[in-house]
Amino acid sequence: MKILVADDNASVRRILGAMLTAWGYTVVIAADGREAWNILQQKDSPHFAILDWMMPEMDGIDICKNLRSLSTSFPPYVILLTCRGQKEDVVAGLAAGADDYVTKPFEAEELRARVEVGKRYLELQNSLKERMSELQQQGNELRKSNRALMLLNKSNHLLATARSEDELLQNICNEMVDSAGYRLAWIGLTSESPNLRLLPIAQSGFENGALEAMRLAWSDADPSRSPAGKAILSGRPAIIRNILNNKNYSHRLVEAASRGFASLVSIPFTIAQAQQGTLNIYAKEPDAFDGEEIKLLIKLAENLAYGINSTRTARERRQFEEELQRERDQAQLYLDVAGVLMVALDTNGNITLINKKGCSILDDSQQNLLGKNWFSDFMPADSKLELEASYLSLMEQGIGFQEYFERTIVTQSGSQRVLAVHASLLRDKDAKITGALLSGEDITERKYAEKALRTSEENYRSLFDRVVSSTSAIAAYRSGSEDS
Repeated sequence: MKILVADDNASVRRILGAMLTAWGYTVVIAADGREAWNILQQKDSPHFAILDWMMPEMDGIDICKNLRSLSTSFPPYVILLTCRGQKEDVVAGLAAGADDYVTKPFEAEELRARVEVGKRYLELQNSLKERMSELQQQGNELRKSNRALMLLNKSNHLLATARSEDELLQNICNEMVDSAGYRLAWIGLTSESPNLRLLPIAQSGFENGALEAMRLAWSDADPSRSPAGKAILSGRPAIIRNILNNKNYSHRLVEAASRGFASLVSIPFTIAQAQQGTLNIYAKEPDAFDGEEIKLLIKLAENLAYGINSTRTARERRQFEEELQRERDQAQLYLDVAGVLMVALDTNGNITLINKKGCSILDDSQQNLLGKNWFSDFMPADSKLELEASYLSLMEQGIGFQEYFERTIVTQSGSQRVLAVHASLLRDKDAKITGALLSGEDITERKYAEKALRTSEENYRSLFDRVVSSTSAIAAYRSGSEDS
């Protein structure tokens, strides 16, 4: 430990210097108050001073007052040496800012004890200073982790509510700047060209028009010369803790520094095997990104990749569903112009598709008929269980299939109709039965006409038989009369 000794008496300086050196201290000597004050203002000045009260240029009391007026949390520890031993002198010295007071002539052991007290005080002070520094650092780290954690939680909400990929990326960038307080955020995705090209897709923190300028600047750039390109090529975050001290990248970092950016991190993420991206964050202070914050930002980038894949999958699913609906609408149109009933059944016999003619025959709307069971809802009570069992066996085992049959059905209004049905089995790509397609013609009126015709023929035949029988009887009677 260094101790400043200031006294205008050379003998006192020599004696104090010898004693302090013998006690293991490094001694800095000042011959008057002005010299002592200049030494105490130096960058590596002693934190312990033994000052004579009365000195030319500036006395010990003035030095104490000047030290206490400085805006420092830990001023030097000061012991005043003086021949004044009155109580009011002690009070005046302590009031001026001295930490201790020793009267001349002094005993060596007393001075040593008081110096030891000062040493312990400074050691406790340094320990407190280190602890405060640690707490401040921990607070900064916690603050950084909290803002990254806040972003991570916010990203989950954005993933759930974003209606498109562009909206998701832009909202993430906005949250980084507006809520988390980063200076700049932008997201880049690699293009589909043979050569690696990273194109900015969303950004926040730039003035208007900057995103298009970034796209133009990156279109012919060598990604390996940028932090974002290095992150993609290495698969690890690229961190620049102080842009002004970094010499490894292009002139873009110099421009970034001129815009008020001091540090940055580029975090890579993989969307698909053929495409990658980077989450790029700039801060206004140097060394702004610590380890825990980087871990949370990596998780955020992973969420971002998941969100991009999810929105693309959802978009593709919507496109597929729209195309499928168009195909269904077209198929329904073809079915509706058909003059016969067309109905598709699933493996349980539930109606999954029916045309207008089928709705007319069954006396109900398409909306009401879809989902109803063909057997339990439209077969006569005395046959529905048997027919349903046969259909389920056909679906499971492929046994009992009939390509053509006639069947009586019961419509929603309760009337019975007779259908001439042609059936086809529906199968998936693995040839597994998935249902049946029925096309039926209403032959009820024809059946009634055939029945009436049969009845008429039977009546005619019966009448003819009676006529023949009567004719034979008359002939027999006449023959008998002639014989007699």
